[in-house]
Amino acid sequence: MGVWGTGLFSDDVACDIRDHYRQLLEDAVEDSAATRLTLEKFKPYLEESDSIALIAFAVTQSKLGRLEPDVRDRAIASIDAGADLSVWERENPRLLPKRRAVLEKARAQLTGPQPARRRLRPPKRVLSGLAAGDVLALPLSRSHGAWHCCAWCACTRIALAKHPCSRSWTSMAARCPRAMRSSASVPG
Repeated sequence: MGVWGTGLFSDDVACDIRDHYRQLLEDAVEDSAATRLTLEKFKPYLEESDSIALIAFAVTQSKLGRLEPDVRDRAIASIDAGADLSVWERENPRLLPKRRAVLEKARAQLTGPQPARRRLRPPKRVLSGLAAGDVLALPLSRSHGAWHCCAWCACTRIALAKHPCSRSWTSMAARCPRAMRSSASVPG
């Protein structure tokens, strides 16, 4: 987890929340379900009194024309309570005015007129063509004779496309191409 600037989304957790919520919407998850799933997944961060996470979530919803009243009210309450300004005052007082301006801008966005609901299209994704059980082997070093093996062990639906999850290992036993064709030589 890290913060690299005064911006609302100059924070790893804020970016993770924004990206998770957007991906759910891109996958055609209903608005209320996307909100519920995001609140559940990031619950520890969204319940912190001085966390920027809830404000970032509310601003994300606002930009997409989906700001829910409960999220808005909790985010505004967090801003009014000072959000994370005490941390900035202690850690980097020189940047405190910039952070305060970011929070004021977020408050204005949340309390002002909301944009129309935006339709999010899923990004184009390229399928790899690999299937569950496919095994790939790449030589690590010609002098050692070792291979780096990648077993395509599962295919899952992620963001409207199938993306295999891989597990890799190095094995001297996998040097022989014939062994690569035998599932007995593949570690469990």
